[in-house]
Amino acid sequence: MAIIQCEKCGKKYSDNAPGGCPNCINAAGIDITCPLCKAGKMHQTAAQLFTDPFVRFCGVVFVLPALIGVFSAFSYLFNAETVSLSMRVNIFAGMFALSMVSGVFGWLLLSKRTVWKCENCGHYKPRQ
Repeated sequence: MAIIQCEKCGKKYSDNAPGGCPNCINAAGIDITCPLCKAGKMHQTAAQLFTDPFVRFCGVVFVLPALIGVFSAFSYLFNAETVSLSMRVNIFAGMFALSMVSGVFGWLLLSKRTVWKCENCGHYKPRQ
């Protein structure tokens, strides 16, 4: 699998992409037939990796406290004069690391990816 740059639009894409450059395919209106129903046409769209509402809620529950944790870590680092500098740096590092891990996990739960989706049956496959 190699990455190729399109001569028309300049975007990079995989050489495994069906029909060539995905950006130019949508612009030119080239249709790809659905492999499942054989009647519908595939088009590019963004699909959620995790579609369960509870999982997406958990993603929000992880992301929001992570953002608050990063901001509070910075404010604690620069505003707490009663504690020594080395203690503030250690607390900052711990709060920042935990917030970043939580934020990345929540971001993964909320992320989307571009897929080929059938307009007829709703079948989708990852874009390559």
